[in-house]
Amino acid sequence: MNISFVWIGGNVPSSFLKNYKTAVNLNSHHSVRLFQDADIEHLAKLYNILDIYQKLNLVNRVNLAKYLVLHYYPGVYSDIDIRWKVGVDGLLNDLPTTFYNKAYWPNHFMSDNNPEWISCVRPYIWDKEEEYCYTFDDHLIYAGDGASKKLIDFCLSRLASRDFFSNFFFEPFGPISITKLIYNKGLRARGWNDKQVQANGIYCIHDSTRLWDPTKIL
Repeated sequence: MNISFVWIGGNVPSSFLKNYKTAVNLNSHHSVRLFQDADIEHLAKLYNILDIYQKLNLVNRVNLAKYLVLHYYPGVYSDIDIRWKVGVDGLLNDLPTTFYNKAYWPNHFMSDNNPEWISCVRPYIWDKEEEYCYTFDDHLIYAGDGASKKLIDFCLSRLASRDFFSNFFFEPFGPISITKLIYNKGLRARGWNDKQVQANGIYCIHDSTRLWDPTKIL
């Protein structure tokens, strides 16, 4: 299986490089790769969106880079600031069906039993225009064949109506597009929770605990 990391912006800091090497050692039976600037530009060119990629702000560029990597190398993507405790196999087999306050995803229905997409469900509740759901994040993702292409194309469709110089700092390439696509049944999805992959998670530690606030950007 592919396990991918992305770093954009010159040399990788030593602490992040250590995280990557730890993941390599813990997943010796998988193909673990680190993609950097030239690699991502090559993938964007293959997808025929290099001009779009180069115009995006850094947050959107990093997120698009994740999705491009998952399109060409389906499997697991991990942010490089995640510190892994064990290999990914256990996490992929540990998929909760319920989340915060025992509410089902999405909109109180059972999670998909044959997911093509898995990422972390966060405790921020998006309640807009009678749509109710938890938001999906993208610091850790599993994507099957074709799943990331659905997301990229959906993000591009949302970008078409936006100004490159607008205030949408982490839109449309980011968690809100993921959440909207899943909620509208564009992706078959399951989710991990914070106890598994955040703070002092069972499988890994993600030092960034920032939550996305959908109400500020939709």
